[in-house]
Amino acid sequence: VPTISASDTTIFCAGDSVILTSSESSGVVWSNGSTSDSIVATISGPYSVTYTGSNGCSSTSPIVDVVVNQLPAVTISSFTDVCDYAEAFSLIGGLPIGGSYNVIGVSGGVFDPSVAGIGIHSITYQYTDLNGCVNSTQANLSVNDCTDLLEIKTDEVLVYPNPASKTV
Repeated sequence: VPTISASDTTIFCAGDSVILTSSESSGVVWSNGSTSDSIVATISGPYSVTYTGSNGCSSTSPIVDVVVNQLPAVTISSFTDVCDYAEAFSLIGGLPIGGSYNVIGVSGGVFDPSVAGIGIHSITYQYTDLNGCVNSTQANLSVNDCTDLLEIKTDEVLVYPNPASKTV
């Protein structure tokens, strides 16, 4: 009876794989139709190998179940532009909650525009689920050079006299 050995665990996250190897090097047919002595499994399912000897007798290995866990669905909200002199603030908007934010200027989930510097910063939100599967997504945050001037709201500017002819 042939046996199957695995190069690693048979439970893994999408995007990974496991090499399954038959104890017989020739005369084998895998449950997926392959006839090589090893296969790379990337999808969930039962795998077995059947060996047919030179005398025509066949035997099939016990089934090895491969389980591929899906990656967690990860999203992040868009960020509002900030001025370079803005105070440090907590990043929010990454789902599922419990992940981490990564970019220059982030420490403990707090973004400091003065550390990050002027420019567009690609913030990565990464989350690891209970299966140990990791997924991430990105959103841009723009730090603008506001030249230390406070923005003036248009309803705060008054021009006198109104109407004016030569002097304002």
